[in-house]
Amino acid sequence: MNELNLVLSNGREIPLQPGRITIGRGAGNNVVLNVTQVSRRHAEIRYDGRDCLLVDLGSTNGTAVDGRALTPHQPYPLRPGSVVSMGGQAVFRIEESIAEEVPFYSGEEPPARASTSPWIFVLGGLAAVLLVALVVVAALLLRAQKGEGTQTAGASPVAAVATATAPPVGGQTQPTAEVLPPTALLIPTPPPSGAGGQVPPAAGGQPPPGGQVPQLTSIVPTLQGWATSLAPLFPAGTPGALPGTERYAAPILVSPDNGASFQGQDAAIFLTWQSVGHLKADEYYNVSMRYSQNGQIQFAGGWVQKTEWRVPDWLFGRADQGRFEWNVTVHQAFTIRQDGSKEGPAISPKSETRFFIWTEKEEKAPTPEGPSPTPEGPSPTPEFDK
Repeated sequence: MNELNLVLSNGREIPLQPGRITIGRGAGNNVVLNVTQVSRRHAEIRYDGRDCLLVDLGSTNGTAVDGRALTPHQPYPLRPGSVVSMGGQAVFRIEESIAEEVPFYSGEEPPARASTSPWIFVLGGLAAVLLVALVVVAALLLRAQKGEGTQTAGASPVAAVATATAPPVGGQTQPTAEVLPPTALLIPTPPPSGAGGQVPPAAGGQPPPGGQVPQLTSIVPTLQGWATSLAPLFPAGTPGALPGTERYAAPILVSPDNGASFQGQDAAIFLTWQSVGHLKADEYYNVSMRYSQNGQIQFAGGWVQKTEWRVPDWLFGRADQGRFEWNVTVHQAFTIRQDGSKEGPAISPKSETRFFIWTEKEEKAPTPEGPSPTPEGPSPTPEFDK
């Protein structure tokens, strides 16, 4: 079952564990909210791993779920997407987590990769054979067309071979040319109309068996049909994959805008894009991030089935000049690495690449305090009641 997360208004995510989670302004709560409208012990969440309930503990300013006020001490169910307000202010929401992030690694030692399934190489070899067959057929067609254009009217093709005559003169065999009767050519054109598919014998030759000329052009559609049938077995990015077999179009990025700027460790940066359609259970959006750290290129990212991914705050401060580049591709999960992350080929083109900038917040310099200005003119004389 997918896990539930409690997402605070500042973007912090807290995974829910079975049990009771108290929420309030007091320091003894499991979740402490430094909000004036929140009571010291405001509410609690009761979670058994399946059902999630929220109970108002008799707070002063009340609790609401999606705008609906709760009756104190009465459990109310929470679902993914529920927004909880306390004292009229939204303080957290419930989200369902179905994403698995790809762990960050420095690039010094690549993670262990699981062995690739052997059937991929078998299918790749079969695709290579089909491609070679298509090339051979195209070459034969081109050669036959050139040969047809160079023949003159009434001329028949002949072949000359070297044969040996006996007895040899001076102990050596002298080659002589012997002219062989002409043979019918395989012409990749349909038979003339009215001939019923019969081809007349060439001068001095015999018609091919059955009187039919093999049509090389009929082989091409057959091979193309095989390639079309096998295309789903060769996702883009696999060895020997046929071009144009992507299952989805390139994802279209939505936000943040290219060149957007963010500040501070509490910044909540969500990368979002448009859906490419309904993904299967083994298909994911692969969010790829790239940045430079001390002149070395580093990578991070995640595999998700939602159309958004939040940049983890531990990345803040790592990039030179705070610049991060990102793009999204749809992948199919074929294997699982030892660390639990997924691996598989791309089944869509890569999206455009955008970048954003993260910097530390600038602290304002304190205003110097000087002596209070002395008012000009004589001090007013105080008046007293008589």
